[in-house]
Amino acid sequence: MYVKPFRPALAAPIVLACLLQACGGNSGDSSSSSTTATPSESITAVTTVSGWAAQNPDPNNAAAVLPPTGGEGAPATNIYVATTRAELRDALLNKGSATYATNASAAALEPKIVYIKGTLYGTDLGNGQYATEDTYKAANTTCGKWDFDLYVKSFDSAYVTDLQTKATAGDATATASLAKVKAQGSARTNCANVQKAQIQFSVPSNTTILGVGNDAKIIDGYLELNARTNVIVRNLEIQAVQDRFPAWTPSDGPTGNWNARYKGITVVTGTRLWFDHLTLSDAGHPDSQEPIIYGKHVQRHDGLLDMEDGTDYVTISYSIFRNHDKTIMIGSGDGKAARDRGKNHMTFFGNLFDNSQERSPRVRFGQVHIYNNYFRGSVDDVDYPMLSRALNGGHYFIGMGIESMILSEANAFEYKGTGADEYIIVDNFKGYQFKDNGSWFNGLPLASSTINTVAKARYDAVKAAAVATAQSAGAAVEDWATHEFTNELGWTPPYTYTPAKTEAGLKAHVLANAGAGKMTVKAP
Repeated sequence: MYVKPFRPALAAPIVLACLLQACGGNSGDSSSSSTTATPSESITAVTTVSGWAAQNPDPNNAAAVLPPTGGEGAPATNIYVATTRAELRDALLNKGSATYATNASAAALEPKIVYIKGTLYGTDLGNGQYATEDTYKAANTTCGKWDFDLYVKSFDSAYVTDLQTKATAGDATATASLAKVKAQGSARTNCANVQKAQIQFSVPSNTTILGVGNDAKIIDGYLELNARTNVIVRNLEIQAVQDRFPAWTPSDGPTGNWNARYKGITVVTGTRLWFDHLTLSDAGHPDSQEPIIYGKHVQRHDGLLDMEDGTDYVTISYSIFRNHDKTIMIGSGDGKAARDRGKNHMTFFGNLFDNSQERSPRVRFGQVHIYNNYFRGSVDDVDYPMLSRALNGGHYFIGMGIESMILSEANAFEYKGTGADEYIIVDNFKGYQFKDNGSWFNGLPLASSTINTVAKARYDAVKAAAVATAQSAGAAVEDWATHEFTNELGWTPPYTYTPAKTEAGLKAHVLANAGAGKMTVKAP
């Protein structure tokens, strides 16, 4: 951990300007800086927090809003440069604060600014070694019983029945094997907790995290925000953790699924959050290269950025979500209205979704604004193929979940390969409110009626199936399936923004500005 001398002029020493080649050399707010993307369109580069994150109600003034400020105003003792896992953890705990010695919880809530310099590994053991599956297994005797092959066999009913029969007949070898098989469930859970303890970085409230330069990375580690408020994360690459102990869930879907546990960033009941200029990906470890067991590829990755349990007032801007399957989930579950209804106000703009096979994002309950983003994928990609419903697949860009109210504006959707069509744009998961204005598909203007027709068709298909299932079972139809599809959302963005006017201008702007390394951030 490094505690830097305090300089009054740099109480929050954040350089907001984008790199000269990315943002035309201008910095400042959205009204004063501009980027010339093409000769036909000049798109303003937004360098301050905007969107829903900037609309959080001020609890002390009903007529005012309280945007995220993160660690603004942090004293010198609360400003850090982290170059290792241990230093990052110490900085997030705010160990440099004088308060820490007597009240660690209070210290963690003080404003703090953490600069990440170079590459940090969540698996770093601090002794020149890095955690592996064997490291986790050595942590305790329960995890030490883990054996992936035996875990797989524990779901083979014929195999388990045969062992049970032999064990009952007195076969000592079968008895020992059966005990090992039965131990796999608890071993997997225990090992997963051991891995989590190693790779998790818990981010407190009132924190700013900034990547320095163009090579700040977290590899095999993830950020967790649990009941946190007022957090800013900018200019950072996160290479998603590989779950060493994935779970097979037979009840997940009609034929079961493999599921991983860890995200790139996970938010539970978070508010006033700004995620900006990030790059999140699988980083060369596609699940498509994992073995197929029980008809499905073993899954080592979960979401890149998941936000649940009433997370509210969030903006995600100028970030890249690349080479991943289940990218962004908003909301806790279809049955979690008590937690999420009336929350999930989120804005996405200036982002690149590149080979993001689904959930870009998938929305439950929220008023979500998606504008000036660039989506691209291919039917023929080797590791991340996108197959729409029309191609008998289940991939999509935007997911309409239950009680979602999604406004899509001026987005560029690019979908290539044999059979690629606009049905990739939106899929349905019980949502009936969706509206698009002025987007493009494969280089051509996409009439609002076209994308809205796709959205309606998907909802009508899902609704018809739900009604038919309820009628055949003699059960009541679920409330969501009693509604008609509509473009009436019941809300409009309460903030100023400017939709792109041309697809070429939008693409150039996103490619020039999105992702880590596109800001000038210097350590103090």
